[in-house]
Amino acid sequence: LLAVGLLVWALTLALSEKNQASLNALRQADAWRVAQVIGLSAVSVGLSGLLFWVVARPERRVPLASASAANAIAMGLGLVPFKMGMVARVLIHHRRDGMAFKDIVGWVAAIAALSVVTLVPLALAGVWRRDLDALWWIVGVGGVCLGHGIGIVVGRAAASRPVLARVSLGSWRFVRHGSGVWSHGAIRLVDLALLGVRFWLVASMSGLALSMGDAMLFGVVYVTLVVGSPFGRIGFAEMAVAGVATALGHDAEHLALIAVTVTAAEAITSICLAAVSFVYIRPDRLMARRSASRVA
Repeated sequence: LLAVGLLVWALTLALSEKNQASLNALRQADAWRVAQVIGLSAVSVGLSGLLFWVVARPERRVPLASASAANAIAMGLGLVPFKMGMVARVLIHHRRDGMAFKDIVGWVAAIAALSVVTLVPLALAGVWRRDLDALWWIVGVGGVCLGHGIGIVVGRAAASRPVLARVSLGSWRFVRHGSGVWSHGAIRLVDLALLGVRFWLVASMSGLALSMGDAMLFGVVYVTLVVGSPFGRIGFAEMAVAGVATALGHDAEHLALIAVTVTAAEAITSICLAAVSFVYIRPDRLMARRSASRVA
């Protein structure tokens, strides 16, 4: 109910009288610009699946096709409340790829930890600098590199420290591998950069001026709520962007419109890719196979 309430609030802001000119501009937007936003949303879904795969690969060999399809289904289901996408991801990798639950928990915990050390320095750099200048790169990207390096060190230290290993929920087995961790950092940065471009494109399509620095910041805020909200992504991410926009002197209604449009484009893409992935994975058959084995 909270997510639905926030989404309704975001839509109310986005469709307010103040945004009529921007809404008209979006309706008349160039088809090529719209295709760019949709295409970048599709690339983001692919990068997210690749991100999960590279982190798992040094420790567990999960097929890339399986990781990508499971991720597309998870992102499609991420549009509904209560983290149903995460439930689907766990079930697919457990029943299709034979991963133990403890391995999946460690894998997801590793992704979560690496996401934190990526998003925090970029958010701090964005709030401080508001532009992609040299200091933004030093604090933001430099902080991401430092966080990933510390993650590798902590992961390797946990191998000989049982308490640290338990506290990490098993993520240490994944973050001790430099190849997976550094690949995660590179892919995540590219993904966030493309999300910033999507915010910038939608802003320009609606006739609003938005710097790339602020576009990156709003993208980071958006992803933080998408990843971190325990109730699903819808509503929380859009209102978080509107709230940060107000704090930074932007118009909340305008940024709510941009965030809702980004969500709409991503929803269309995610649902289409999830449908294709469903045909490939057939999670319904995985469930039926599990039920049959229990009966036997």
